[in-house]
Amino acid sequence: MNKLTNEIKSDNGPWWVQAIYKVGIPSAIAIFLIWALVTRIDVEILEIRENLRLHAVDSSYIIKNTNNLQQILQRICVNTSETNEERSACFP
Repeated sequence: MNKLTNEIKSDNGPWWVQAIYKVGIPSAIAIFLIWALVTRIDVEILEIRENLRLHAVDSSYIIKNTNNLQQILQRICVNTSETNEERSACFP
C-alpha cells in the first residue's frame, strides 16, 4: 500500500489514479455518475426525436385518410338524400 501511495505522490501512476487522488473518491464517483447520466440522456433524446418524427408521418397519413373518409361519407349522404334540405344537412 505504501508503494502505491508513493507512486501516486510521485506522479508515476496511471492518469485515472492521479485524477482520483486529486479529486477524491466521492468526487470521482459523482463525476462518473454524471457522465453516465448525461450520455444516457443524449441517447434517450435521440430516440424521442426519432419517435416524434415517425409520429408526425403517421399523423399526416391519418389526417389525409380522415379527410378522404369525410368526403366519401358526404357523397353517400348527398346520394341518399331525397330533398334539398337533407342534402344541405350533409355539409355542416
